[in-house]
Amino acid sequence: MSDSKYRHRFWTYLLNQLTELDPWYSRFKPGKQKVSGWKTGTPGIGLWFRLRASYLEATVTIEDTGIDRIDNFWNQLFVEKSYLDSMLPVTPDWEPASSNTAGRISTKEPHSGWNTDDWWDGIVTPIKQIMDSYRDVILPAINALEDLDITYFYAIQILDNEGNEVDWMGGISYSPTHRLKQHISNFSKHSVSSNWTLSLIDSTPFETEEEARLFEANMLATEIRAPNREDLSSELFKTNPIEWARKTGRIN
Repeated sequence: MSDSKYRHRFWTYLLNQLTELDPWYSRFKPGKQKVSGWKTGTPGIGLWFRLRASYLEATVTIEDTGIDRIDNFWNQLFVEKSYLDSMLPVTPDWEPASSNTAGRISTKEPHSGWNTDDWWDGIVTPIKQIMDSYRDVILPAINALEDLDITYFYAIQILDNEGNEVDWMGGISYSPTHRLKQHISNFSKHSVSSNWTLSLIDSTPFETEEEARLFEANMLATEIRAPNREDLSSELFKTNPIEWARKTGRIN
């Protein structure tokens, strides 16, 4: 039997069992993937089951909203970590997000492998206890999270180790200062740029993320865009993009 067929059989069995015990679980749908989840009303945050070769995992996952927004939600939850952990039947793992991974609060329930189904019945009760606790304890905290409001387009100047201007970087963020720190950390990991200086020179606010993303896309299509630098950035410009946008009437 293929892995995808096995996973579909497993999700169908597990979710049917859970839904019989509690209709709340009807919001989780079976499929052929390694995950089955439900998205909460808070952007980017969901409750998920993740099936792996030796364990089934229940998670609160924060993803797909940009690192600034993810960090904002994560930090608010992390402040409540001691309280949340004390209210849960099993203390979960807290895994903060990075630039290419989601943030997760998770608990693993081991099983004997997906070459057999003799463990399926025995995992229903413990995984339900974990997910029930996430719903009852963590979900109310998720519903109370405060989202970031204003999105900025920023302009970062890049100088080499002799003080010569290399490029400008432009992008969107809810917190340009925090984003600058992330870029500095990334540049420091590569020999060619480890001694370069990055400085946040300017930023301009947009009322919605959609407006900011449209402005960013339009700027990346202009003649001042610079070639990508592999592993460093694909949002580079030959000159200060905000100053140029003001001079050309794209922003005030």
